[in-house]
Amino acid sequence: MQGNHIRNAVRAIIIEDGKILLCKYEDKEGIFYACVGGGQNTFEDIHSALRRECKEEINSEIIIEKMVCVREAFFDNYDKSGAIERIHQIEYFFKCSLKDMKNICIGDNPDFNSLGFEWIPLKKLKDLRVFPSLFKEYIHLDGTFEDIVYLGLSN
Repeated sequence: MQGNHIRNAVRAIIIEDGKILLCKYEDKEGIFYACVGGGQNTFEDIHSALRRECKEEINSEIIIEKMVCVREAFFDNYDKSGAIERIHQIEYFFKCSLKDMKNICIGDNPDFNSLGFEWIPLKKLKDLRVFPSLFKEYIHLDGTFEDIVYLGLSN
């Protein structure tokens, strides 16, 4: 099925003590990682979407600090039934911090293919399958980023 709209999504870049919090997934090609986040609902502002997604996926409230980068992607999305939809997605990445590190756990509405989340040392990012793949090139080992960047059309 061909999608006929552009889907907005939001991602939280959460870094603490030299580690980044990433959601862990598995597909036909194996394990991969992505920042916490997901799709924006109609008539939901981007910050509200990001807060909701963090609550759903890691049961945590966040402090949104600043926008870091934007990514555009075309990909096939499979739902629980195996149905496929071709997606055109724009993702907005924000540097965030957790309000409370103690209560982080899998939330009430994680993605159906989620295996949970992991704190990954920044120095190990280059060795992992992370989406978007260009993302890891813009994060410095001290947790800072390049200036706001359009990552372009990337996987």
